[in-house]
Amino acid sequence: MAMKMSKITACDVKECSYNQKMQCHALAITVGGPETCACCDTYLHADKKGGVADMTGGVGACKVEKCSYNA
Repeated sequence: MAMKMSKITACDVKECSYNQKMQCHALAITVGGPETCACCDTYLHADKKGGVADMTGGVGACKVEKCSYNA
């Protein structure tokens, strides 16, 4: 069974090594954090940029139970 991940439309965390030109280039991220403030648990601070340069990242998992997008 093939699954589609929701694509990440923009990233404003400039310090994340997966953020290149305001786009996420992690293969997939995990959304987590407290119920009132969901955030990216995949954030990685490093001097070098990484990820997959020719693709836009997607949401692989969401740990926020009450998130309106979490079905």
